Amino acid sequence: MRTGSRIVMLAVLAAIAAAMFAAPTIANAEETALCGSDLEKCSSPITHVHETSIGFALLLSTFATVECSALFLGDALNKGVGSPLIVKGNFSYTCESGCTATEENAPAEIEVLREGAELAVVTGEGLVHVVCGLNCRYNGVELEAHALGALEAANGKGEVTIEGAVVNKESGFLCPSTSELDVVFEPLQKTYIPNGKPPLLKTALCTTDEVASTCIEEHKPSTVDFKDSGAEFLTNLLSSKCEGLISSASVGAAGKPQEVKVESKYSSCTNSCTITEISAGSGLLFLLEGGSSELATVTTEGLELFLKCGGTVKCAFGPAKLVGHALGALKTEDNGHVTFSKDSLGTGEGLLCPSEATLDALFVASSATYIREDYVKPPTSLCSKDEGSPVCKAENQLKSIDYKDKAVEILTNLINVKCEGLASGTVGQPGNPLEVKVELTYTACSGGCFVTSVGGPGKIMLQREGKAEEATATSEGFEIFVKCGTTIKCLLGPEKMVGKALGALTTGDNGHFTWSKTSMGKGEGATCPKEATLDALYVASSAAYIG
Repeated sequence: MRTGSRIVMLAVLAAIAAAMFAAPTIANAEETALCGSDLEKCSSPITHVHETSIGFALLLSTFATVECSALFLGDALNKGVGSPLIVKGNFSYTCESGCTATEENAPAEIEVLREGAELAVVTGEGLVHVVCGLNCRYNGVELEAHALGALEAANGKGEVTIEGAVVNKESGFLCPSTSELDVVFEPLQKTYIPNGKPPLLKTALCTTDEVASTCIEEHKPSTVDFKDSGAEFLTNLLSSKCEGLISSASVGAAGKPQEVKVESKYSSCTNSCTITEISAGSGLLFLLEGGSSELATVTTEGLELFLKCGGTVKCAFGPAKLVGHALGALKTEDNGHVTFSKDSLGTGEGLLCPSEATLDALFVASSATYIREDYVKPPTSLCSKDEGSPVCKAENQLKSIDYKDKAVEILTNLINVKCEGLASGTVGQPGNPLEVKVELTYTACSGGCFVTSVGGPGKIMLQREGKAEEATATSEGFEIFVKCGTTIKCLLGPEKMVGKALGALTTGDNGHFTWSKTSMGKGEGATCPKEATLDALYVASSAAYIG
């Protein structure tokens, strides 16, 4: 960081806390990113950071101790990737005893370097204006803080500590010549120091605004069209404005990048010019930028154009590799568009070719087009609403369930028992599989039998299948004691039983779990049947969808 940079000292520390997780992956400053999960590689870098001080930031001097709470809001540059990554932001302070700490120059800027697993060193410098009886300014140069990621920090979220850092008086009558700074910061959300360069994401054009940042297969377009009524070809000899159309022959599979085979047509050009694509075939390559949806780099491939103006200028350009940007419909006031800003067409060949030629254009999609990650099988979840998507919003994820069956049957070679069954419990976080902790209760059993769940709750593991609203339901850890009269006293389980779960959209009820004559294993006890199976259909008490 430049020696002349002046930032409020406490702001620097807040920004240090914000930036700590952006540490380069190794000491030689490879690209790195902020990460909200403890994955080896973070596919969607965090770009917005929110930090608060734990307790007070303390400025200690022989005259007084200034105590301030600090808040930092900032953004990581370069879409959350850098070498090293830089975070810039603004902050606010609330100080005790009528004191104030004020920023002199904003925004704060921090550089970070990873030293090891979940460990980083953060450096910065700044100027703080403190009014606390005396009116003082203190500067710090190359202040150093030590950062821990969520896996190593005591709070489980991540923290940055600076202790005993010396700052020097820059101005102020009677102000002590030096003071010391102590502070610990933590992020609002769990933040990790990722180990490795974020991988490129598979890019996919999409026809709908998905609930999540991915695009499912049925929402991927087969063709797309982009139009510009004022595409400009600028040269050092003359310029021409045309109506432009980029139409696709096919949209390729999601990829890194996604390839769209296209044909370009230009009409109604000014200055008596005609512009014709002469490529045997060209393409547009879309690649998501920085892990963010709705923003991609667009590169032309194999594009060759012939420019003819009157009877003099006759010139072929290409193959030109233009690099532009694409924005999805959520980021624009149109259907989404592709822009090329004075991108070079290269050197022309032919009669009276201009030495310079560029394309300046904004091509708007003819229908709403979004830019997404390729759909990857999302975690299984139980949802209270039909989202119209395989992904369930967090606010609609079920936290508890009650499934009932009026006729649960335990079938054996000695006796068949029919009961009213209730399966109730808590739903874990979405996952593959989704874990549901369940208590089983049986009442009103037939044949003078009593069926009791022993050994505490078990689990039902739900793993979504390829079909919508369908999952495999595997029970684990259930032990059931069956007592019929004075003769049959038998413990069944724990046996893994594989059944099926269907969401409310595919059933005539609220969604249900089924086990169809599924083996419960060999019983233990006096007069146990040789075989026992479970035949059950548990129906949800309220609508439950499989997301």
